[in-house]
Parts: sequence; C-alpha cells; structure tokens
Amino acid sequence: MSSRHEILQQFLGAYVLGAVDGARRRQIDAHLEECAACTTEARDLEEARALLPQPPEPSPELWQRIVEEVRHHNEAQEEATG
Repeated sequence: MSSRHEILQQFLGAYVLGAVDGARRRQIDAHLEECAACTTEARDLEEARALLPQPPEPSPELWQRIVEEVRHHNEAQEEATG
C-alpha cells in the first residue's frame, strides 16, 4: 500500500501545472510545509515548467467554432433526452 507521502508526491506535476483543485491542493500545500524532498521536487518541476513554451491564445475564429460545436452538442443532447 502506498504511503500518504507517495500518493501526494504523484500529484506534484499536476500541482505545479495548476491542475489540482480544492482539498487535494490543500493537502499538497500542507505536505510541502513538512516535506523537504517534495518541496525540492516541486521547485524543480516549477523550474522545468517555466522553460516550457506558453500555448498561443486561440484566435477569435477558433473560439467561435468551439462555441458553435458546444452549442450543437448541447442541442443534440437535449433532443436525445427529450
């Protein structure tokens, strides 16, 4: 069985990318206050993340296509469920 440390350590990459929410984020925050090894790993991951290129902003045309697809999907769902 995995220890709490190992479980939280598995989330460090997602944590650094901002993909961890609520209770899990608070658990990791508390763990980082106590665990030097995970604090170092999180710092290293943050440095690596900073080297990644930032994704470009979608064009207004792409946003419009996305909105239309979501609207179409929602309408199809509503028709299917009656």
